[in-house]
Amino acid sequence: MFEFISVVPPNDNDNYDPLVLDSDNEDDDPTDSLSNTSNIQARLITLDHETNILADPGWDGVSDISYLEDVIPKIDLIILSQTTVEYLGAFAYLLHKYPILKKVNTYATLPICKLGRLSTIELYRSAGLTGAVEGSIMEVEDIGTYFNSIIPLNYSQSISLQGKLAGITITAYNSGHTLGGSVWLFNKEAEKVVYAPVWNHSKDLFLKPCKLLNHSSLARPTTFLTGSDLGSSTSHQKRIDNFLQLVELTLYNGTSILIPTSLSGRFFELLPFLDQKVPREIPFYLVAYTGIKSLKSSSNMLEWMSPDVTKNWESQNRSPFDSTRIKLITMKDLTSRGSSGPKIVFVESLGFSEGSLARPTFIELCSKQNTALFLTERPSSGTMLFDIYKSWEETVSKDGNLKDGSLIIFEKELSVKVTKETALRGKDLNKYLKKIDDRREKKKQMELEEKKTNNLLDNMIDEDEDEDEEEDEEEEEDKDEEAEKEEKEDEEKVRREKLGLNNGENDEFKASATTLSAISKSRTKDEEIHVTAKDLLEMPMDFDIRNVKANKNKMFPFIVDRINVDDYGTVINHDDFKREEEKFFSVKRDFEEINEEESNDGTRKRRRLRPQIQEDVVTLYSMDSKKNPVLRTVKTRKVRVRCGLTFIDLSGLTDMRSWKFNTNGIKPRKVIVLPNNTYSGYLGDSRTIMESLIKQQRNKLGLHGTDNGENLNAFHSQSSNGVLGIDFIRGKLNEKINLGSVISSYSLQIDDEIGGELQWQVITGGYSLSHISGEVIRLKNGFKLVPSNKSIKTTNNKISIGDVKLNELRKRLKELNHIVEFKGDGTLVVDNQLAVRKVSDGNLMIDGGTGELFYKVRDQIQSMLAYV
Repeated sequence: MFEFISVVPPNDNDNYDPLVLDSDNEDDDPTDSLSNTSNIQARLITLDHETNILADPGWDGVSDISYLEDVIPKIDLIILSQTTVEYLGAFAYLLHKYPILKKVNTYATLPICKLGRLSTIELYRSAGLTGAVEGSIMEVEDIGTYFNSIIPLNYSQSISLQGKLAGITITAYNSGHTLGGSVWLFNKEAEKVVYAPVWNHSKDLFLKPCKLLNHSSLARPTTFLTGSDLGSSTSHQKRIDNFLQLVELTLYNGTSILIPTSLSGRFFELLPFLDQKVPREIPFYLVAYTGIKSLKSSSNMLEWMSPDVTKNWESQNRSPFDSTRIKLITMKDLTSRGSSGPKIVFVESLGFSEGSLARPTFIELCSKQNTALFLTERPSSGTMLFDIYKSWEETVSKDGNLKDGSLIIFEKELSVKVTKETALRGKDLNKYLKKIDDRREKKKQMELEEKKTNNLLDNMIDEDEDEDEEEDEEEEEDKDEEAEKEEKEDEEKVRREKLGLNNGENDEFKASATTLSAISKSRTKDEEIHVTAKDLLEMPMDFDIRNVKANKNKMFPFIVDRINVDDYGTVINHDDFKREEEKFFSVKRDFEEINEEESNDGTRKRRRLRPQIQEDVVTLYSMDSKKNPVLRTVKTRKVRVRCGLTFIDLSGLTDMRSWKFNTNGIKPRKVIVLPNNTYSGYLGDSRTIMESLIKQQRNKLGLHGTDNGENLNAFHSQSSNGVLGIDFIRGKLNEKINLGSVISSYSLQIDDEIGGELQWQVITGGYSLSHISGEVIRLKNGFKLVPSNKSIKTTNNKISIGDVKLNELRKRLKELNHIVEFKGDGTLVVDNQLAVRKVSDGNLMIDGGTGELFYKVRDQIQSMLAYV
């Protein structure tokens, strides 16, 4: 059983139309209304009515997150597929607001864990949820803790879940959209679900493309969940050339360029091109709370990038994503550099949302300075930047030449809300600092209680596990004590006989024994005085661990000493080995130095130096909640904007042709077209996809003309032979899709008359296969196969079935006295003449030319398959 729903917040403003930009009405300002944004959504996947998977909880930092309250208690697993806030913005806030989710496992790739943390911090600081802002609710360290709890995994690494999720296997594959972006595969019994909310089939500069057809495990899923955000059909190289030509022309005319982008996403695609083509005298500026931290993190994740770009960096002996080219500036610096010539300014935002640094940067550059706004990704609907993008579409479409790279002049008076931050003073400051101290103290108490609870649970589990062991041990101990007692009695009896004692002469012996015992004890004390601590540690000791409940030192109380020096005697500084996120926004403080100088009279004067504070080089904004706290105020002001405006699609999204090619290629049973995150009038959305699929279906059936009112929400696509097709379903927000049982199992009986005539073929894995043409009829206890004719004939239309294991092929060829060995990337080399490579299940490629050896190898491969 399979269910799916895209959950979004309720629409509080049904009258709002994001396509209409009306700045004359201050009370109803569409540029600041975020209630209709479609990127604020989370997907809920349900398997067998009991397993609920929360996928990609997006957020804008403003909308009410309580729209997920009803599903929070039901969530069994969380997955994150991209590094941007459209796919993980709500993750940290959900764990903060609903602690029950801390016990739910979250899976993502390593780049998502690192870069997603940065995009979340940028979003939350813009929304005033973290940092030194009055009204903040969490620390930056809390966000780091939540992302550290994510279980990282690599591409093609299958994870078999345990507990309630037993029987489910999840696997991540490259999506080609962001660094570490994933397409997910869920396997549970007969259900095989591929979840691909966003992917890119074409090649980018820094990422490998998403090749759905190259992974045999993704073939023939029962359900394929795919996004409907489409990209340009123009080749990537042409779009890049067009982009760089416009940049060169704009800068040559003395105009600055403002580029809004996602610093954890497509920023890595833009920066290398601009760094290579733009002269060094043109400065690159960045205005963002998290600074260039994303560049620092990405330099340690080269294995997730395209091999072409990494080889290029190695050949040039350059570090990836040169961060020395970018200068971090504040709004004050940006204002003072207004007449300093052309420049390129990057901002972190795809919506110019309220509270972000992108909005005042846009107002400063596009209202006071000669600037052109370059859009490389489509903004989400309902945002300020989306309305600007729509103005570009409408203006360019009037000329009938709607295509990437069209440059227009955007001039309009906008009514926008501007956030101003002022330092807290006096009583407000003291009240704020007390609030932070109380919050931190409460957090420590909660962590302590949680630790105690976890230890208590661990001890209870240990006690339950040890109960049976203790009972057995007690029985064995009783037996050992009885045997030991009997052994001591026998020894005592032998010793008495040697001393000539009998039962009547005990008194003298007892006195003698007491004296000997006292002497022995005194000698022992004197000897122990000369025993060193080292000798004691080297002495063998027995420890009674039968009643020990703790997990540590249960078998032997051995503790490894921390080594503070290496082989060369150098003291190791453990801070040098901290992860980058542990040093995030760290403040380096020099120790207070005390210098003593000798004066003329012989006395010493002490000179005290103040602590030197040096900000981290990767950011200009401190995230310490107690450092320079500010109060936010919002004012609405009218701004006259005049700037150049263009859009070139470099968002890393698949185009319509690749979408249909890959979707039909993996041959799914059901396809759910997810609601789009963005909208484009000429690139298309979910409705455009459904219209194109219906048109394709009608052409296949030989129908032309109008669609006769075909339903755009769902339809069945015929296959090429007209037998089995694909069910396409258009998903809608807040509407559940129940597919029921996609796969059904039936018991099939073979008629006794034909059972002995079937020609069975054995394939790899011990399975037997035979081919027959007939009719399936229903019986009371199942189904029965009746042949269409009595004589069973083989067909000329041969289809190979089965999977060829290269290890099995190697074994068979060795039995025929061939020299066979593996040499890199799963290539089997036979007699140093032929190379056998596996393309897919049952499909192998033999390189090396034809000849006697070629046909021998081919015959062995064919013998491992069945043909029907």
